[in-house]
Amino acid sequence: MRTLFLLIFVCAKSYGQAIDSIKIVCTQRTVSFVSLEDMMRIYRQRDSLHLPHVLPISFVSDDRHVNIQGPLFKSTFDENPDYSTIWADTLAEEQADFAAKKDSLLRYFEQKGWNLRYIQAVRNLARQRELNRMGRSNVLLSFHNFNLAADVAIYRRGRYLRKSARYVMFGEQAKANGLFWGGDFVGFPDPGHIQAYTNSSALIRKHPILAIEFEKYRDHYVKTYQKAVTVGRENTVLDTKALLLELNRALVDHPCACKQAILPPVQFANPPTFSIDIAHQWVFMQGYFYALGFWEYAKN
Repeated sequence: MRTLFLLIFVCAKSYGQAIDSIKIVCTQRTVSFVSLEDMMRIYRQRDSLHLPHVLPISFVSDDRHVNIQGPLFKSTFDENPDYSTIWADTLAEEQADFAAKKDSLLRYFEQKGWNLRYIQAVRNLARQRELNRMGRSNVLLSFHNFNLAADVAIYRRGRYLRKSARYVMFGEQAKANGLFWGGDFVGFPDPGHIQAYTNSSALIRKHPILAIEFEKYRDHYVKTYQKAVTVGRENTVLDTKALLLELNRALVDHPCACKQAILPPVQFANPPTFSIDIAHQWVFMQGYFYALGFWEYAKN
């Protein structure tokens, strides 16, 4: 009798593995349980077509159709996901706290007679990509996308100040209010920027579920880090290294689809979007079958 799909995944600890390595591998091992969250992780890591508006959304686990809803489902299948809304329940406390601190900061300087206003707070993924193309942002997923960052513009006598010591004063007060200032960024300082967390790894450490949103950009982070290390500038990508380590912590000891496709163990008359057979230890996705396994830290 096939193993029933379970909602709760019991971690199977790796033995003798390295800790906090930049490199992880999917190793074929027997998987007994897979959670909804792990199913979505596997799907996102193997999703190469990115055509949710064309593909039928049908998830199957051991011949049982799985009705996946909630933020993980929306963030995967929406064409232009609004993470600030999708993850609003998860980030409700942080979003409210950031809004209060941001408004308090504005009032503080208005009482000093400053003319300043927030020109950008929450933004969608399309806007983030546009800023990347324009060279105005070097991050693929920003705190702005989670409504946890804001950009301020300071004016004097009606003129926008592109550079001014006032931004430093603004940053110091922002930090006194418990926020993090973009002027402290290494390699890409942004003195008009404030955010709720020091970096993305800190956000994932607080909310490991959000690692799945950064996971799709893993190759970019790895290339960025390796390029900097090659030219002796590792100190400029410490946040990237911290993010990769945090992403790995979120994956290790969780199920995965091994890298190489395997021979088809069955034939589908109407292929589903995603199918996982725990009894026979395979995953099907986008026309290919893969062996099930677990993420582990690389041994070398």
